Amino acid sequence: MKRNRITSWLIVLVFLMLIVCSLILSAYDRGHLPDAIAAVVSNWLGDDAKDNSPSEAFQSAKLVRVVDGDTIVVEVSGREEKVRLIGIDTPESVASSKYLDETGKENTEEGERAAEFVKTLLAHTETVYLQKDVSDTDCYGRLLRYVWLEIPNNEREIEEISTKMLNGILVWEGIAEPAAYAPDTAHQEDFEYLADYRDMEIGQQMEQPHGEKE
Repeated sequence: MKRNRITSWLIVLVFLMLIVCSLILSAYDRGHLPDAIAAVVSNWLGDDAKDNSPSEAFQSAKLVRVVDGDTIVVEVSGREEKVRLIGIDTPESVASSKYLDETGKENTEEGERAAEFVKTLLAHTETVYLQKDVSDTDCYGRLLRYVWLEIPNNEREIEEISTKMLNGILVWEGIAEPAAYAPDTAHQEDFEYLADYRDMEIGQQMEQPHGEKE
């Protein structure tokens, strides 16, 4: 009887340990762990721990112009291509009448402000780095990419996503909202995390007495 009870407790303990390990690895994979803990996990897993999707090589491209808040034009191998930023969406600003009729959307001042923000942000940028997820193009022939302003040291770190990836920067700055379009969702949890944390920060600032800053 006593032996059976001990065995049952051991099974429960092992099960709980597996759950905890799974949660730690998930947080590590998204770059949400404190540095000290992340270092321990990295040493435990080895050098290939972060070799997760998206793992495509970064493709260097010359920035040609900004179309709107979530679309740019680049030159790749001597050819100009429109690039639609994956996983995010900004209001429309220069969409055609046909597109607006098909989607029910409309060009807005918010869309114009989003486009201006991106133009200002990229004013001195000559080269960007394109990273593919699953799909190559959308139904309009635009390349679907994560657009990095510089090659990250670790593409899964949330801090790098919010400071070096244009998609992430726009979410963090409140210019874009996360928008999942399967199957290109490798960074969707990261964008959702940035949006949630951004909104929490804004909420805390609004709760402060007028004129008071931290």
